[in-house]
Amino acid sequence: MSRASGVNASERLLTQLCDRTFLSLWSHANVYRDQRSRGLETEGKELCDLLVVFGNRMIIFSDKDCKFPDSGNLSVDWARWYRNAVAGSVRQLEGAERWIKEHPTRIFSDRACTISFPIPILGTSTMIFHRLIVAHGAGERCAQHFGGSGSLMIDIPGDMNNGEYGLSDSTEPFVIGRLGSDGRLIHVFDDMTADLILSKLDTISDFVAYLDKKEALLESGIGILATGEEEMLANYLLDMNDSGGHDFSFDRNHDVVYFAEGTWEEFRKSAVLKMQSKADQVSYQWDRLIEVMSSDIRYGKLRNPHPEASVMGERILRLMASESSFHRRMLARLMSEAFMETPPKADRYARIVDAKKWGDPYYVFVTLKKPHSLDIDSYRNLRIEMLEMYCAALIHKYPPAQRAIGIATELGGNASHSFDFLYYDREMYFEDDIHEIERMSESMKLLVNLRKNQVTDFEYPGTSIGPTLIPLMKGRSRNAQCPCGSGEKIQTLLRKPPSQFTTTNSDQVQKEADRKRRWSFTLGDHRPRRLISIEDWFADAGKWRQFPSSLNPH
Repeated sequence: MSRASGVNASERLLTQLCDRTFLSLWSHANVYRDQRSRGLETEGKELCDLLVVFGNRMIIFSDKDCKFPDSGNLSVDWARWYRNAVAGSVRQLEGAERWIKEHPTRIFSDRACTISFPIPILGTSTMIFHRLIVAHGAGERCAQHFGGSGSLMIDIPGDMNNGEYGLSDSTEPFVIGRLGSDGRLIHVFDDMTADLILSKLDTISDFVAYLDKKEALLESGIGILATGEEEMLANYLLDMNDSGGHDFSFDRNHDVVYFAEGTWEEFRKSAVLKMQSKADQVSYQWDRLIEVMSSDIRYGKLRNPHPEASVMGERILRLMASESSFHRRMLARLMSEAFMETPPKADRYARIVDAKKWGDPYYVFVTLKKPHSLDIDSYRNLRIEMLEMYCAALIHKYPPAQRAIGIATELGGNASHSFDFLYYDREMYFEDDIHEIERMSESMKLLVNLRKNQVTDFEYPGTSIGPTLIPLMKGRSRNAQCPCGSGEKIQTLLRKPPSQFTTTNSDQVQKEADRKRRWSFTLGDHRPRRLISIEDWFADAGKWRQFPSSLNPH
């Protein structure tokens, strides 16, 4: 399946940034609407320049690259640039939102409207829409006029009950207001701040959390005066609320919140930010894992023959992609330790990471030794069985665990590796499965020999900002029985040739397969092995994800 990448330089750079922030499964450039039913068009019309659909979140982008006029009259030049770069985008965004709400099934990935949008858009009444303009061309002229970074200023009055919304806020050069004709905010990023925001808030959860807090600030009735979007971002990143999340904290008795110039520059040069950026490198391992499986979903390379494999696969990966950058850092570190630091004499090893809060997934990381006597398919099937039993045992034995995501690979030290994913939900848990789960858990000694640890990390290393505690459990067993049903210890079975592997009749196999589909959903890469060691995989993750040097196409 081909993916659009933008029709001009600025759109291509925006697509690159969005693919890295939102990841490619949920970020789609050049989306079209089918208006041919009116009999006036022979092909679709562009809906927006880029659309992000992630669960109940929808982010609509309009990208405009307009040369700033130079007539000698700044007010006239600003009005002309604003009309082309901003006002035109406002109309496009509001029209796109209306179309999506009214015609969610008539959205396509190609101009001919033959390729349906890959992610079904259902229940638009519960969707949360964010509208963003990326406007190029004014930065250099703004820097010449005011000095500084050249980012556009923000001036939004607090009392917005007088009905004066929209494009009337455009008379002051290089100043942006609320814009939306419905009174809702339309965010405007420019030459400098688009690159900055999408690079710094580089996960979907971090990005929409910032938009939510910024929009909530406006809805509070307090005005905003900022010398640039980057100043708002710096204050947001340095501010923590009582719940441990970033926020805009201020005295509610004030009429206006002023974000002065210089905060971002000071933060950018600080040792704290450099230490955070270095610590976050490991989080890209998590991103890379999601992207590899996303590619297999898009190109139909999944091992699972289930007819809804792509839909279910997207849900698994969406849960993983919902993690913030800070939490991905911790998860990736714990995952890499589990996969690369397995005790040397262990045939298998498991690490369980607790959920951040009720309802969030537990993560189960499992490694299983591959014997030379088993072919790759037999080994992968055995590994999936093992992973499934770990997840089932977790849900059964730990009531707080509502759902689990399992990830399995070979033991560290292998020349190559593969990954298997599994999703297990308590809603899939049936009373008649309990006996089987208990029997397998007991025979395999699952989750009975655990060491409980608590990992503490800080969003900004070396400070007390953003502490997170993650309970985790680790365990291994060389002598437990194998989940294949042979009744033998795993270390004994792994030495057997494939011909001695347990077999059953086809009816029993089908019955077992139907039962397991109720239990869980597995997702694995179709390619049998990746010709890179697990150690090299994690070592190269930081190099894999590089942001474009600039979003300015000029």
